[in-house]
Amino acid sequence: MYHLKDKIVIVTGASMGIGRAVALELARKKAKLVLAARSIEKLYQLQIEIEKIGAECMVAPTDVTEPAAIARLLEGTVTRFGGVDILINNAGYGLWGVFEKLPMDEIRSVFETNVFGAIAMAQAVIPEMKRRGGGQIVNMESVVAFRSMPGSGAYCATKHALHAFSEAMRIELLPHGIHVCSFCPGITKSEFSRNRVEIDFHTEFSKALSTSSERCAQIVVRALERRRRQVVTTWSGKFMHVIQRISPRLVDWMMVTGQKLGMAP
Repeated sequence: MYHLKDKIVIVTGASMGIGRAVALELARKKAKLVLAARSIEKLYQLQIEIEKIGAECMVAPTDVTEPAAIARLLEGTVTRFGGVDILINNAGYGLWGVFEKLPMDEIRSVFETNVFGAIAMAQAVIPEMKRRGGGQIVNMESVVAFRSMPGSGAYCATKHALHAFSEAMRIELLPHGIHVCSFCPGITKSEFSRNRVEIDFHTEFSKALSTSSERCAQIVVRALERRRRQVVTTWSGKFMHVIQRISPRLVDWMMVTGQKLGMAP
């Protein structure tokens, strides 16, 4: 088992949702945490909670779409803790809208954060992990990395793209002792849904099919400890993943039917 005590962990998108919950769960394992996000006030509030738990922590206000911000994040991490062992590549947001109505600038923006920001973070930490003889990268993807949903094609495309990079990274980095995990949550109850961008489109997800950020964080930490290559959460996400592989036409029918009934994809 991979022990997390004293491991140096960067968590992007740490100010809310799954990122925040993962940071708290890692703090309970006594990892050394670097909290990265744009919401500075929320990061400092989280730092207080983590330090009460008894874990070491630093705040690094960061926009992953800005190369200079990523460079400052890495420099500050190495200066404070001496290196990087784990990257939780969690920064991202949702974009909802019917395909034909999505402005190109909004599509480019979600790709900048969800894909290019995640890639830039991974490229930044890999040399440091190689220097230390290994590490772990968890790319926060989604169950929609395997199957796009109506009304969220652009968001789903970012997760498809990130998943493709994860698979290539996994093989390229394995000889260097760097393990890559594709973490694919299903519907999760968090601030993520409240902060998505919606353009002439709105949907509500079923609470019965969702899991909490805290439960999701526990699964992330277990995946780190067991060095899992891919994790899909929630029974509905696992079901969709399996059915998509067996009968894509059935999934098409389910989604068309769901739209007609006004159900969330």
